[in-house]
Amino acid sequence: MGARPAFDLPALLRRCLASDETAWEECYACIRRVSAGILSRFQNLSPVEREMAGDNARANIVSAILDGRIERGTNGEILGFFRTVVTNCAHDAWRARHPAGPLHPTLQDRAPSPFEAARSKAQLDCVHKVVQSWSADDRFLLIMKVNGVTTATIKTDLERMFHVFISSEAIDTRCHRLREQLRQRCERKG
Repeated sequence: MGARPAFDLPALLRRCLASDETAWEECYACIRRVSAGILSRFQNLSPVEREMAGDNARANIVSAILDGRIERGTNGEILGFFRTVVTNCAHDAWRARHPAGPLHPTLQDRAPSPFEAARSKAQLDCVHKVVQSWSADDRFLLIMKVNGVTTATIKTDLERMFHVFISSEAIDTRCHRLREQLRQRCERKG
């Protein structure tokens, strides 16, 4: 993307806060490179909208620098902040033109919402708790079946490792019952 600076961004921001004009010029150049790299991906925005998004991003970044909100951090963290601001400004430009519609696929945030993340964590915790309550041979059977291991191989491994002797049909039935038990116990809690 060409946005990786060959200089120390935290030091540059400290110089900007000390009113060093050269530092501000270097900072503007860095912000322009980051903006150009990010906004070039937003082909669904017109050139005017991209320019407006870039201007808004620069204003927001300069405001954050002057407020002292990003004076500390590594080059990567500061560049990440710059990229986030530019991306958010591009999203805002898209929303201004399409206020009622959904975001264009290239603008959608694929990260789960806090609610979805909490729900997923609760489901994973439930699955972990239920699976840990099973015997080792049941855990082994389900994990192997989920990973696509053949029933014959599972049967052989159960006999060899756990001294459990059951038929192939019983393995399939047992796996089905374990999956059903897992689903029911986690649906009740979720």
